[in-house]
Amino acid sequence: MLIKIIEGQLQGKQFEFHSPCEIAIGRDESCELTLNDDVKISRKHAVLIMQYDKIMIEDLDSTNGVFVNDQPVFKKTLKENDQILIGDTLFKISDISKYSSNKEYLHADEELEQGSIIVSSLPHKEADLLTGQLASSDIDDLAAENRVLRKIGEISQIFARKDTPQNILISILDNIQEVLSADIACILSLDRLEEEWKIRATTSQIKNIDDITISMTIVKQALNEGTAILSSDTLSDNRFDPSQSIVTSGVTSAMCSPFKIGDEFRGILFFDRRNKNKMFTSMELRLTATVGNLLGVFLEKEKLEIEAKQKERLAVIGEVIAGLAHYTKNIITGLKFSIDALKVVLEKKKTEAIPKCLRSISTQEKRISDLVLNMLTYSKERIPVYAEVDLNQLIFELIEPYKSHFEEEKISFETEFSDKKIIILAEEPSIHRVFLNLLINALDSLKLKVSKSKKIITVHVSTDLDTGYAIIKFRDYGMGISKEQLKKIFNVFFSTKGSEGTGLGLAVVCKIIDEHKGHISADSVEGEWTEFKFSLPMAN
Repeated sequence: MLIKIIEGQLQGKQFEFHSPCEIAIGRDESCELTLNDDVKISRKHAVLIMQYDKIMIEDLDSTNGVFVNDQPVFKKTLKENDQILIGDTLFKISDISKYSSNKEYLHADEELEQGSIIVSSLPHKEADLLTGQLASSDIDDLAAENRVLRKIGEISQIFARKDTPQNILISILDNIQEVLSADIACILSLDRLEEEWKIRATTSQIKNIDDITISMTIVKQALNEGTAILSSDTLSDNRFDPSQSIVTSGVTSAMCSPFKIGDEFRGILFFDRRNKNKMFTSMELRLTATVGNLLGVFLEKEKLEIEAKQKERLAVIGEVIAGLAHYTKNIITGLKFSIDALKVVLEKKKTEAIPKCLRSISTQEKRISDLVLNMLTYSKERIPVYAEVDLNQLIFELIEPYKSHFEEEKISFETEFSDKKIIILAEEPSIHRVFLNLLINALDSLKLKVSKSKKIITVHVSTDLDTGYAIIKFRDYGMGISKEQLKKIFNVFFSTKGSEGTGLGLAVVCKIIDEHKGHISADSVEGEWTEFKFSLPMAN
């Protein structure tokens, strides 16, 4: 084998080595090829392994890595005239065929392995296509890289969607699985409580994550080295025991890219192909590493948002305990008065007054129940459990208990549906809570109305087929809300009812609508009416 220095301190010099042997390269004097004036080279940077049938180069955990034909590698079989860059020293290998043709030294089992293992590894900081060097000056390679860069642009747009983080992750995996022709695509994350690696997301085609088999060998190596790893033939990759799941499941090529969430590697992007002749390429590994880095930024943002919400919820609980003490005291005082009145009625045997006392007790009980439920709903971070809900039926069931009250107070409750039956995809108890809070607000507003105009509550429901959402308009012709109050109406602890309100009802409504990926807004004319307009996703 002939090594010719093309650029660097020993430019123009040639070194000849005979097989078999290992040639250590670095600044240390003990290395067979010493390059002590190149400060970018580690003491023991890399090793050339000369076997009778092939020559390989392996990175010895160097600081600045090893590049073959401008591509960073961990371990790679070399071809004639391959150019290797170590630090600022560029050299090429020639006369490989002279040694590979020496068949008299070739063992039978080595011939089976020839060309079967190609392992690439990319340092985490250098793996990104958006900041790394171009793969090659070759037109075909540049075309492939342009296609990959376009795909990264498409994936970047997915990150910007207004959707749940989980749906975004699934969409990204679906997208990249298609371009990579992968059989398995998934994201693993480190569970903070159990400190175990678990599957966070996979493609939409996978219904049961228990069906996915992943070798933790390649995952652990990627984490330990902080590198994106490609094994292009797991059947002959000496890192895997033949009994391991990655081999027994028919995996012929696998890629694994760790990514940081904050300052730690807490995420893994994993792909594999099974029973296929076509292996993953170094370009596809760089695509994987780039998407992994983007995922790290996205999941770090998610983590910060979750932490902020948790702090907000804890602050809310503290404020609720302090700020609602007076409100709770009023409810308890009302209960005490009602119970005392009931005792007097029973002592004097004035049975005709009993229903009124019971209604008062029931009202106070409902007030404190609503308070507790609103506190729990607002303070707890959760994901709704969706099911198909008949929106028309839900509204009819909502008003049924209030019909007698409507009659007593001469309130007209009017509904208008653009379709005979509208099915939404929602968590029924939560959406019932939305309508109930709006109804209670409407009744309180109508109660304060002193004019002789008719008391009316209207609910108008329509559908937007373009967006796939049901649009609900909930209006009461009560006292209305001022423009200044309207700006704060969804803020927690803000109430237009003074000491009678908790300031939680509409904050809960806003939170539930947001959990269902909907949107809510309010409009009002003071002294005339108030309308809440919100959207909910329809079932397909």
